[in-house]
Amino acid sequence: MQHNNQFTLIQGKFTVEDAKSILFNFYNTKINFHNLQLIAIHEGKPGDAREIEQKVSALKQM
Repeated sequence: MQHNNQFTLIQGKFTVEDAKSILFNFYNTKINFHNLQLIAIHEGKPGDAREIEQKVSALKQM
C-alpha cells in the first residue's frame, strides 16, 4: 500500500474576517493540543514540559 504524505488543507479565497477567524481557530487548536500534552506530562507521561510551555507562550503571542 502506498501512502501519500502531502495534504491540501485549505483552498479558496476568504474575506478578511473569515481569514482572521480561521487563523484564530487554528492557533487556539494548537494551543489546546499543547495544553493536553502538558496535562499528560503532569500525569506522568514522559516529555519536556518547558519546551511545550514555550510553544504555548509563542502561540499566544501570535
